[in-house]
Amino acid sequence: MLGRLKNSLLINAVLLFVPVYVLMAVAGDSHRHKEIYPFFSWSLFSKIPGKMNMPTVEVVSVDGKKLDKPIDVVFAPEYLQVKKMKAVSLIYKWSGARLKDPVSAYEIRRLLQDKVLTQNVTEYRLCATVYEPAQRYRDGALISKEVIEGYYKVAPSATKVIKQGNGWLYDGITYPLYKGTLESEFLKPTTKKGLTVVQGFAFDKVEKTLPDSVWVLHNGIKCEDQLDGMIRQDLVSRYNDKTIRKSGFSGVFDLDSFQEADFSSLVFFNGHVAEMTMRTP
Repeated sequence: MLGRLKNSLLINAVLLFVPVYVLMAVAGDSHRHKEIYPFFSWSLFSKIPGKMNMPTVEVVSVDGKKLDKPIDVVFAPEYLQVKKMKAVSLIYKWSGARLKDPVSAYEIRRLLQDKVLTQNVTEYRLCATVYEPAQRYRDGALISKEVIEGYYKVAPSATKVIKQGNGWLYDGITYPLYKGTLESEFLKPTTKKGLTVVQGFAFDKVEKTLPDSVWVLHNGIKCEDQLDGMIRQDLVSRYNDKTIRKSGFSGVFDLDSFQEADFSSLVFFNGHVAEMTMRTP
């Protein structure tokens, strides 16, 4: 008896659903968007966006060893401590904060590094990707990818960088002085939430080349959490030159008080080094 009742209810549900679905399909043909959620039109949601932009994080090395090819964490859940959607949400927050608030970006990135990525991930990078959704779903293919910034998880170092007459000495290596025409800006540090942020930019004004690296120092010790290659779109407009787009840098220190004289910044070009002069924003 109960079984016949269930079958009767199921049949009635199907009979009710079919005409409603047909009605929605017909309405979809005359509807401005052709498709009515949650019902499909006969095109089965053909209006998938052609291109989408999305920030991603790629794992570059694990346990200190480079992967054969950097891999998007969305496609490598073995490198995540949390569910994929939580990781994606944090990546979006990091991407959105990095150009607006270095301290918030630092805090979000450290949360990503310490609580989202697995502890064996020793190098990772933030990328801006453009893709076609259906194609990416099928095989992970991208239309384009730009590496925005990368980070290494390194142990703190107490080795000082020492200024000498003919250059700078670090870990037994002397770096000679750079003789090029340096265009740079090294801003006075600012403090927020117990963290001190140093920012600026550097490039060769004549050759229009970017430095190989930038070191931000506090009392001669390299900042553990620093970034060079930051995108500075404002400089592109100021100098009318797209080649210097990634000439920015920043360093974040766990300091709530400091002396300006304790900070310095070195710029490296082909093994040669130049020191930047700090100025007030």
